[in-house]
Amino acid sequence: MQGASGCRAGVRHPPASGSSPVAPVLAGTPVRSVPYLGPKAALSHEVISACDAVLIMTDHDSIDYQLPGKSAEIVIDTRNACARAGVAGSNVVKA
Repeated sequence: MQGASGCRAGVRHPPASGSSPVAPVLAGTPVRSVPYLGPKAALSHEVISACDAVLIMTDHDSIDYQLPGKSAEIVIDTRNACARAGVAGSNVVKA
């Protein structure tokens, strides 16, 4: 099963009431769920470009950060993984 934009790379669930400081910002935002493919899922240009955004929450040496840097509309990097890999661009945001 795929989400509305065809993204199959992760899962997004609405936060439980009061459990997240981000919840008030997300209030009224449409939420869609897509199946979780697991840690061994092959990332490709097609998969990444079909997603609304890429969120980097952990930094792993085995990930080619050039791929999301080139393929994603926006990359939200919470671990500075892109900068360490030499990936920069207007679509890469350090969070």
